[in-house]
Amino acid sequence: MAFMTKRPKRPRDPIQLAKLIGDNATGQTVEPKPDPSALTESSRRGGLKGGNARADKLTPVERKSIALSAEVMLLQDQLQAVVTQRETILNPPRQG
Repeated sequence: MAFMTKRPKRPRDPIQLAKLIGDNATGQTVEPKPDPSALTESSRRGGLKGGNARADKLTPVERKSIALSAEVMLLQDQLQAVVTQRETILNPPRQG
């Protein structure tokens, strides 16, 4: 999973903004490197455990129900893509 780096806020003062732009253009600013905290790591470990625990707790009927609902959603998305493509072919956008 990629970490999102937080950018510093742009200053409202035009002179400070000009300095920031100049520093960025010349490479004088240093981007802070993401440091994964203990909270992030423990959340990840908990998530890895949670999926397996949930799968162990589900009955075969519940697993099948979840799989079927996922398949229905996938087929609906595919059908919508085909309908959209067909409408585009039959009714091309007018030029001019």
